[in-house]
Amino acid sequence: IKLDQEYEIIFHEENISSNFDYVVVVVGNEKIFEEEMVGFIQSLKKTSSKYLLSLLIHDVKNQNIKLIHKKIKDLEVENLSIIFESSKSLKLDKIETKAYYTARRFILANDMMEKFSKTIFVFDADYIINNDLNHYVKLNQNIDISLCIKKSFRYLHLTISAGQSMFNNTKRSKIFLNFYKKYIFYILNYKKISWHIDQIVLHVAFIITK
Repeated sequence: IKLDQEYEIIFHEENISSNFDYVVVVVGNEKIFEEEMVGFIQSLKKTSSKYLLSLLIHDVKNQNIKLIHKKIKDLEVENLSIIFESSKSLKLDKIETKAYYTARRFILANDMMEKFSKTIFVFDADYIINNDLNHYVKLNQNIDISLCIKKSFRYLHLTISAGQSMFNNTKRSKIFLNFYKKYIFYILNYKKISWHIDQIVLHVAFIITK
């Protein structure tokens, strides 16, 4: 499996000014940033503390990168990692690109765990955080992974929702995320990216690594 970096990072900035206990990962494009991600960040700031916010925004028009970067900085997040990247080298169509970036966040989660050895949260950008995530971390400190199992609309390989996930810094979580990353790269190289790829690979990783 070719595990080279298939995407092009245009800009990466990381500012850490205090200790943190966990990492919050959110991924989206320019439209998602404007319509969803800003609200998510504001809700996170109001409710939670001691986190590193890891943002990945893809395929932003060059002339808008500085503007979005300023908007993020104006939100005054204490610990922040920002990545702007381009998907052009992947040569995916519009639907495939959208599908790929639902899975890309779990690749980023793997990379952040490898780098910081901390608990990792992965959220949809349209979520609103209503309670302190620290409480959730403490409540689930003795588990490996927290995944949302669907009660309805459950189809083969689509039993796990990808909207909210938590991975503690354990051997099993690391195996799970590393498998996820390798499997996504396998699909990129040898198969076709399809819709629900994030949920499908969560299901496969759960079955293979449990």
